[in-house]
Amino acid sequence: MFTDALTEYNNEITSKNLEISMPLNFKLRIKGINVEKCRYMKSKKKPLWLVLKNADDNGEDIIVLFKAGDDLRMDIVTLQLFKIMQTLWYKNNLKLRMSLYNVISTGDMEGMLEVVTNSSTVAQIHKE
Repeated sequence: MFTDALTEYNNEITSKNLEISMPLNFKLRIKGINVEKCRYMKSKKKPLWLVLKNADDNGEDIIVLFKAGDDLRMDIVTLQLFKIMQTLWYKNNLKLRMSLYNVISTGDMEGMLEVVTNSSTVAQIHKE
């Protein structure tokens, strides 16, 4: 099961006292995996919800999704466009409270996405 593999990775990280930089944001460093909180999501592609222990003792856990089977390059381009638009809107005193996230393609049809906590997805907004 995937928890066995995550536990093995976690044991290797913690036994060697490693601090690993996150590819999504190199300012963030992890010191382990919170295996009990990791799970597969209930969507079609079954992305893996990973909860990583922040190396900063005062920092919150770092949550990322690992997806396989989706080409995340389009997500990356779209988010780059949103970042440009957000900058333009902000310069014109239009503050839309958008929470943009980072995405990185780690291979063909796979990658990692930063999870923005305390926010609503577009699907949740449409449902309301």
